[in-house]
Amino acid sequence: MLVDVFETAYLLRYWFAVLSVVVVWLMTKKSVLSLRDDFSYRVRPIPGCSLIGEADFVLPLYHTTCLGSSTACDIRIKNKDIAGRHALIYRYDGDWFVKPVRKRWPVFLNSVQIVLATPLESGDIIDFGGYRVVFNLDNLYPDEVDYNNSDNDSLKSYGEAFSLHTLPYNKNNYSSVIIWLFVNLFALSGVWLVYRFIPKPMSELRLLLPGFMLAVLFIVDIYYLLLPLILRGLDRFLFIVLTQLMMLGLFVQIRLSGITGSGVLQAADNVISTDNAISAEAAIKLAEYSRLIMGGLKSQGLSLMIGLVLMPFAIIIIARTRILEPIAVLCAAVTPALLIATLILGHGSEEYGATLWISVGGMSLQLTEFAKVTYIIVLASFFKTRPSLRVQFLFAGWAAVVFLLLMLLPDLGSVMILLPVTVVVYVVMTSEYLITLGILMSGTAVSLFAYNVFPHVQRRLAGWTTLWQEVSDSNRQIVYGLQAVARGGLLGRGLGNGSPGGIPLVSSDMVFTIVCEELGMIGALALIAMFVIIWLRAARVTVTAADGFTSSLALAAGTMFFCEAVVVMAGATGLIPLTGVTLPFISEGGSSLLAKLILMSILIGLSARRTGTEKL
Repeated sequence: MLVDVFETAYLLRYWFAVLSVVVVWLMTKKSVLSLRDDFSYRVRPIPGCSLIGEADFVLPLYHTTCLGSSTACDIRIKNKDIAGRHALIYRYDGDWFVKPVRKRWPVFLNSVQIVLATPLESGDIIDFGGYRVVFNLDNLYPDEVDYNNSDNDSLKSYGEAFSLHTLPYNKNNYSSVIIWLFVNLFALSGVWLVYRFIPKPMSELRLLLPGFMLAVLFIVDIYYLLLPLILRGLDRFLFIVLTQLMMLGLFVQIRLSGITGSGVLQAADNVISTDNAISAEAAIKLAEYSRLIMGGLKSQGLSLMIGLVLMPFAIIIIARTRILEPIAVLCAAVTPALLIATLILGHGSEEYGATLWISVGGMSLQLTEFAKVTYIIVLASFFKTRPSLRVQFLFAGWAAVVFLLLMLLPDLGSVMILLPVTVVVYVVMTSEYLITLGILMSGTAVSLFAYNVFPHVQRRLAGWTTLWQEVSDSNRQIVYGLQAVARGGLLGRGLGNGSPGGIPLVSSDMVFTIVCEELGMIGALALIAMFVIIWLRAARVTVTAADGFTSSLALAAGTMFFCEAVVVMAGATGLIPLTGVTLPFISEGGSSLLAKLILMSILIGLSARRTGTEKL
């Protein structure tokens, strides 16, 4: 009977391949087209929408128009009474809003000072820094505008006959439904296969693990269906990707927990061969194996449930409030504090150069995973607009302290993640290309410093450079991992049919190799595409966001997911030296999983973010 299970898993590889190809193709196509449409829509002025000034000038409006004295503003006014970024006029879901960027630089709408984002109507008069302009939604001419009457109904009536073309985003068409159904079929097929793999004598485990997987699938599907009804504009595609990644991670980790191990199968065969008359020895062995399996999955399962319970609250709060902006100052203090706590209290394996875990209540907690989240919140706060050189130097000093602490831990994997994230956000939000080149050169200097100071970095680099010459303790992981990749071929050997036993740290650092072996190159490419899709959806939020903080934070979150996946996959396949970073949602690690769920909640919340007095 057990042989039949392995044969079933082998045949199901074709089903998994078809589902993966269809899901990835449809999602990638829709994500690319959506980003293209949004980008082309946002960079063009909106026809018929303008600001009309007292000096007979007419200025076109973009979907997000910044007014101020800075060169980064869309409308620049050189005046000592005008702030660098003074006011923001933007369009969201077909409605227009105006808001002041800073409270100490007042903005008046129809002679009334505003402090929050306030809806605009055609003919409304905006005053800022001694300048007065009329918001126009029709082809009004300057001589038709009465600047002395802010309540002139004739001005507002011009906009009633004008129909603005709307942005075709967040459509829930048939292809979206098909993608969601295919992802659920993939998940249900995996749950059924896991159920079949667990031997019948382990009845409690046979109900508990598939039941837990079904509960996770049900919860995420509920979020997928209900949250967009509460939050208009929420990106459902991010829930689809999250479902696929979480379910795949559960499949892999349960499979690696030992349910397909020789010891479990031998004990189960012993029970079955005695006509279900369980011997005392077999019963003891099965109970011991059950405890070991559940103990190994405890941290992963607990973190997953905590993250899923907190997720809807985090998404709603982030979407409906501006809570992240004020806590950026707190995050600036928390980030180095978490690293210092790890530096003092951390423990781990000196062999791999990692002392990143803190014991709490019998469980290990990796604070550096949460420090990554607080880091990008601070990064977004600094670069929500093009800051002055003084502010850039201030951030550089703070970031230098953070990177120095990461080097002292040492956690070079986090350095390899945060540095490219910082560079991407910096260059996109500031367009400072020469300074970006300087940052990259500094990163090179940091790499040379790490190589000369840390022995485990030298060992890993030596193992990587001798990868095709000899097998040694410094490259054994990668060599065995590449052998697993080669065994998988195009379609894989089937879930549960791989040979992960000889690969060191296969459930964490090298988990990508077992995905390649059991799901094949198609499954591995589909996994890579999932992280590309996350970045595309994050870039879409960056383009459509109404403020710089939301744009920069979404860009940072999407880039972090992508960079972390690339670093893990490239290290596991020998393209770069191994770093020890976890593959988001797939690798073993409760802290990593919880931190990634928090980061995904932030990204999903940002996709539906609304501000001020907007109707929800």
